[in-house]
Amino acid sequence: METKARQDVQSGVAMARSLLGDIYDRIDSADIKARILVAANSIFMGLTAFAFKDSIGSIRDEGAGAVGLATSLAAALLIVAATTSSAFALWVIRPRLVRSHRKSLFFYEDIRQMPLEQFASAFEALTPEETLETLVSQIHALSWVASQKFRWAFFSSVALVGAIVAWAVLLILVAFF
Repeated sequence: METKARQDVQSGVAMARSLLGDIYDRIDSADIKARILVAANSIFMGLTAFAFKDSIGSIRDEGAGAVGLATSLAAALLIVAATTSSAFALWVIRPRLVRSHRKSLFFYEDIRQMPLEQFASAFEALTPEETLETLVSQIHALSWVASQKFRWAFFSSVALVGAIVAWAVLLILVAFF
C-alpha cells in the first residue's frame, strides 16, 4: 500500500514539474512579446516623429491654423500613446516576485540566503510529499506572475494598436487637408 502511495506522489511530482516548466515557458513568451512591443513602439515613435516633424514643430506657430494645431496635438498624442504602450511592455519585463510565507527550497531568493551545506542537506532530506507540496506552491505563485505579465502585455498591445489606427487616420487627414 505504501508503494502505491509513493508512486502516486512521484507521479504528482512529475506532473508538477511538467506544469512548472509550462508556466516558465509562458512567462518567457510574455517577456518575448513585451520585447517585441518595446521595439515596435520605438519604431512607431520614430516614424511618427519623422512623419509629423513639421506639424509637431509648428505647434507654437500662431499662423498654423486649426488643422495644423489639430495635427500637431494628434501627433503628440500618438507619441504619448506609444510611450504608454512601451511603459506597459516594460512593466511586463519587470519581474514580479511572489513570496510565500514560508521558505522554499525551490525559490531562488531563499536558496541564495542559505549556505551551500545547509541547502544541500535540506534538499536531500526532502520527502516526495514535501517536494510535491513545495512544487504546488511554486506553481501557484508563478501562475499569478504569468497572469500579470500577460495582462500588461495585453494593455501594451491595445495601446499600440490604438496608436497605429489613430496614426493611419491622421495620415489620411493630413493628406486631404
